[in-house]
Amino acid sequence: MKLSDIIHLYKRAGFGLSRSELEAVRPLSKDEILRRIFDAALSEEDELKIDLTRDIQVPTRDFSLPLYEERRAKQDRRALLQNVWLDWMLESPAFLKEKMALFWHHHMPMGGQNFTLTKLYLEILRKHALGKFRDLLFAVAKTPAMMRYLDNHHSHKDAPNENWPRELMELFTLGVDNYTLDDIKEAARAFTGWRYDHDINVFYLDEEAHDDGVKVFLGRRGHFGGEDIMDIILEQRQCARHLVRAVWKFFVCAKYDEEIIAQLASDFYDSGYDIGKLMLDIFSSDWFYEQRFRNSLIKTPVELLVGFQKQTGAKLVGIKTHDYLMRMMGQRLFAPPNVGGWPEGKEWITTSTILFRTRFPVLVFRIANRNISRESITYKVSSRLDAPEFRRYRYFMDAVFDREQFERNAAEMGVPLAMWFWGAEEVPECLSADASDDLLYFLTHYRYQLN
Repeated sequence: MKLSDIIHLYKRAGFGLSRSELEAVRPLSKDEILRRIFDAALSEEDELKIDLTRDIQVPTRDFSLPLYEERRAKQDRRALLQNVWLDWMLESPAFLKEKMALFWHHHMPMGGQNFTLTKLYLEILRKHALGKFRDLLFAVAKTPAMMRYLDNHHSHKDAPNENWPRELMELFTLGVDNYTLDDIKEAARAFTGWRYDHDINVFYLDEEAHDDGVKVFLGRRGHFGGEDIMDIILEQRQCARHLVRAVWKFFVCAKYDEEIIAQLASDFYDSGYDIGKLMLDIFSSDWFYEQRFRNSLIKTPVELLVGFQKQTGAKLVGIKTHDYLMRMMGQRLFAPPNVGGWPEGKEWITTSTILFRTRFPVLVFRIANRNISRESITYKVSSRLDAPEFRRYRYFMDAVFDREQFERNAAEMGVPLAMWFWGAEEVPECLSADASDDLLYFLTHYRYQLN
């Protein structure tokens, strides 16, 4: 498998390559690499563990930094969970599972809930990320976080709430113009009485609040409940088409190839909505590696931050560091701007986000490798004198970066930085071969925004 193909695959199936990952897969064939990726993603994993005692060593110094500040962790539990998940995306060999969970978090967003319900929601996305879509959809519909987000937990036969069935069809399964207003109303009746136990956060059906009368939905007639409604939706081939188009825009290209999408959707439907098979069909195809699909997507803030760390070996440290950069680039996990989720494609690039998208590597490198406590007078004085334009960041941001190790890695890998960071086949002639001279050029160039 060509090196450029490997880099393209790892950018899309994950968040880019680390040096150790490249060394492990470089001699392998495409089938062997895909088997390695999918075996890791489909292996059993525990839920995300939150360890507030973790430290990270500052390179070449006898000094470590707390990975999560305990006081901050208690103040903003959403930001803590975001930080833990971002770190796991960076560290986990099952990166495909995390990338798929991120996709589902974009496709079926939820926000505004407490830490416990949000974490339960995340674990559902991770557990079913590459399984059968029916299992994922049913679990999402019944998780307290989504029920509360779309107010379905109060829907009563005397006052059916239409929020969940509307978004279920419009955003999550069928897309606009593939159902009627009457379908929404009838589906809302079917989902009445859906509740969860607030002590143990487990779904149950309140028979007294449920409308068990006859409904007419998508041309079918019966005493439908909520699960019946979702099964009828899954019977529609349009559901498979809608999902494949969403996957295409996230993993393949902003422009649709309708012929390929039609075949993928047909196979996806026939497989019983097997998500893992769909993704394997995409990544194993010859067309996926065609030049027209390379660098055809704009990275989300998550892909930027996680990929930056993978490719450089730098490490962002602290809840405030992650949350600030994510917020300034327009995305905070578990806090979507609306039920439609976050921007897509070129919408990520705005006058308010472009500065931080292009300049954050400079910021990270300039604040990296603090080797003295923030509480000390020495630090407070030195932080004002050393690069004063960055001093305001030093009070809430941390990072570590071993530049010498990066340069050694770059030399030993023998991979041009243009290919490493951009996926380009050749190094531009105007650039020197010295990694230390050109590092920031590659990281701040517009092509680094592309996936």
